[in-house]
Amino acid sequence: MKLEKKNRILYDLRKNLSLTQGEIAEAIGIGETHYNSIENQRITPSKKILEKCSLVITVNGTTGLEAA
Repeated sequence: MKLEKKNRILYDLRKNLSLTQGEIAEAIGIGETHYNSIENQRITPSKKILEKCSLVITVNGTTGLEAA
């Protein structure tokens, strides 16, 4: 999956759950600026960060891609 698509999925899921970038960032243990850079394709998220995002999204009411 292309980076652009992964980042768009993170954005869409976050918006669908009405979470802020700061809330996601805090939950996964990174800074808001770092998370913003991921969503805006300035940096490539590590597998570990993507896994943590997946856990936060699942806990907050969706299992992932079907909500996007």
